Amino acid sequence: VYHYWRDPKFNTNTFFNEINNLDKNQVKVHQYGGRAGGPIVLPGFDGRGKAFFFLNFEHLYQPSSATRTRVILRDSAMAGNFTYGTTTRNVLALAAAAGQTSTIDPTVLSILNRIKDVTTSQGTINETASANFNQWVYQAEAKGNQYAPTASIDYNFSDNHRLKATYYWQRFTSTTDLLNNSESRFPGFLNYGTQNSYRTTGSISLRSTLSQNMVN
Repeated sequence: VYHYWRDPKFNTNTFFNEINNLDKNQVKVHQYGGRAGGPIVLPGFDGRGKAFFFLNFEHLYQPSSATRTRVILRDSAMAGNFTYGTTTRNVLALAAAAGQTSTIDPTVLSILNRIKDVTTSQGTINETASANFNQWVYQAEAKGNQYAPTASIDYNFSDNHRLKATYYWQRFTSTTDLLNNSESRFPGFLNYGTQNSYRTTGSISLRSTLSQNMVN
């Protein structure tokens, strides 16, 4: 039986988290399991020297966070004021002067306001050289679960014939998928990816020593 344990309380913070005033990334790992094996002994059946089993179980539970950087609009750009080189123009006013739509689409405006609410309530906003954009640094979160039980049975019909059966059952889930940067673009948004792996593998083999020079 074993248990591997990782926790932020055992570590120092990273350099870039420190300069962005962010806490430690909350990467926690609980990887535990156990294995057992031996002869198969049941009521009315004594498999010692003939029938054997092996079982292994492992569970990896990993809630994690990773530091991410997003590009966000400055308040001036949110109001329609965009700077190109040394020239600043209000694109909404230019649209109005040209007889075009001069208001922000309400759906787009709603999304931009949600982004602003999120970025001003957590993480760190860093100034950039751009007159239109800033950078927002935050910590994305996810939770991983991995189950991997395995079983094996060996049966010796005789000294020359041995049957072996194995079975492996794998269930891996990761919500959201930090490994492939598939978490929500901003916390609370609905667009995110998960990584799931469902696999089973089984095998049966018969090994026979047919003669001194022939093995199947």
